[in-house]
Amino acid sequence: AKEGKKQQRQKARQQERREAEERQRQQRQKAKQQERREAEERKRQQRQKAEDRQQRQDGRGQTAQDLKRLKRQERRILRAHKERRRTQRRLAARDKRELERLKKRRRALRRELNQDQSRAERRVRRQRRLDRQRAWERRQAHREERRLRRDFSFNRRARVVRRRNERIIYAGLAVAAIGALTGGLFVYYDDDVRFGWRARDVYVESLPNGWTRTVVLRPNGVRIITIRDSAGFIVRRYRVYPDRQIMFFYNNQPGWWRDDDLYIEIEPVSVGIPEDRYIVEPSHAPVEAIYAAVTAAPVDELDRTYTLNQILVNARLRAYMPRVDLDTITFASGSAEIPLDQIAKLEAIGAAIEQAIKDNADEVFLLEGHTDATGPEIANLVLSDRRAAAVSNVLTEYFEIPPENLVTQGYGEQFLKINTTGPEQRNRRVAIRRITPLLSRESDQITFDSQGNEVFDDELGQ
Repeated sequence: AKEGKKQQRQKARQQERREAEERQRQQRQKAKQQERREAEERKRQQRQKAEDRQQRQDGRGQTAQDLKRLKRQERRILRAHKERRRTQRRLAARDKRELERLKKRRRALRRELNQDQSRAERRVRRQRRLDRQRAWERRQAHREERRLRRDFSFNRRARVVRRRNERIIYAGLAVAAIGALTGGLFVYYDDDVRFGWRARDVYVESLPNGWTRTVVLRPNGVRIITIRDSAGFIVRRYRVYPDRQIMFFYNNQPGWWRDDDLYIEIEPVSVGIPEDRYIVEPSHAPVEAIYAAVTAAPVDELDRTYTLNQILVNARLRAYMPRVDLDTITFASGSAEIPLDQIAKLEAIGAAIEQAIKDNADEVFLLEGHTDATGPEIANLVLSDRRAAAVSNVLTEYFEIPPENLVTQGYGEQFLKINTTGPEQRNRRVAIRRITPLLSRESDQITFDSQGNEVFDDELGQ
């Protein structure tokens, strides 16, 4: 029994030693693992510090490069700004010199035109024609009863094909007119955008019958009045002076007007003057010939008047008046821009129109835009109208032609000067003709108040 107890105690001591050794072994393993982790963490931290140090060094280098690049960019921008300012000063000085040269040339051209000895004879012929036309209008007015003001009926017949900004393309607007637009398309342009020239104020008033009255007020107190129907078509345009004197440019609803006012029968005109006087090209025509064209009487006798709408859609009617083909302006294909160096080439026509308006302030000139036959028909129609408007803007801005004395209309590719379907510079043109002798200005049925404002009052039967 004693020996058995002794062996049990030995086994217990051996078991304790083994457990102690196992605990020591596990502790040594944990210590080694902890040391390895700490060593790896120290290495990681050292690597991170090294990377951070390298990034700081690289960042300082990158920042320096960025600063140098920004300084170089600032210097380039400053040099470009200085160069633009120098260029602007040079262009301004050049434009000023060119404007002074144009003014001197215009004064010289006016002196030449003032020496024209046939002006008195033209005034006599003009007065005789006006007397005949007024007599015809009086006879027509006696046959008509006073009518209610109403919109144009051709707007109800027409169909809008496309709208582009301030321009509208109509189809079927003038299909009933004899000798009218061959393609059946017509571009309508809201020309109010041209009337900002020397305007102190521009405002639009609504009228009782649904129409509108656009008033352009000039610094000298002159008002330009445009009456439009509910669809936006111009009914009439006139000028009201501070002393309440009224000057009509045209009236699209005179006393003899009917709903079918676009329908007129006109035979082809017989031109009894030389071709170079009927179609004047400024590139080889003297200023006297240009002035004669923009002040010429109809090439055949006319004993009546027409509305502006009739004139715009009837080529045979426009053919009564000589025209000036501006061959000195070369439009690029697909462009309505007039190069700056070509503006001076308009000085002859500008001086001639300026003198004509000085002689008769109610003169009206039609600017017809044309294109060649390349490109879509609608695009050409819009492009031709933009070309006419571009020439009108130049005549107003550079030669001080009042915009109310100018009417613009695009005809696209309908009237080719050179009969070809390919690109042709001579077809890309603008023509100018005086239409004053054709226009109706009859205003017997229009009532004005003491301020020169047109009265729209149902009690007056209007």
